Parts: sequence; structure tokens; C-alpha cells
Amino acid sequence: MISERTIMEMIIYKEVETLDARELLPPLPLLTIKNRIDKLHTGDVVKILLNILNYPEAESDIIVWAKSLGHRVLEIEKRQEEIIFFIKKGEGIIK
Repeated sequence: MISERTIMEMIIYKEVETLDARELLPPLPLLTIKNRIDKLHTGDVVKILLNILNYPEAESDIIVWAKSLGHRVLEIEKRQEEIIFFIKKGEGIIK
């Protein structure tokens, strides 16, 4: 069953898709995220699931990566061994 919070997230962010990268080890999560976001339209949002134990630097790495490419991290949610990002695709590199 989909939780009320999940439904609200999908409505608020108009979530396009979910990327489950919990089983991947660095640097594969970041490469997989980049490939998925490259296929999206500007303004689309992707929900990304990562395992903190597999990728302890995920939060800092993804925030810096997203900002450097003009994307926006809308929300970060931490749950036990998981970290969940909502990233909105930007228009490109911010100068």
C-alpha cells in the first residue's frame, strides 16, 4: 500500500520515476543518477534510493554534484540504512 506521505510527495514534486541504487557501490550510484537525469526534461523530478552503508558519502557527494550541474536537491530523507533524494533536473550548469 502506498503511504499518504508518498502520495503527497508524488503530487508536490510531480515525481517522474524512482531510481533504486541501493545495491550499487561508489562510483556507480552517481553515474547511474547522472545517466537517468540526463534522460529527463528540465523540471522533472527523480526519487533516488541509496544505501548509506554502501555509500556513506552519498549526501555530500550528491548535493555537490547536483549543484555543480544546475540541478536542485528538493528533499533528503534518512531512514535507518537508506537515504532518499528528490532531485529536480535543472537547465544546466550554473555559472
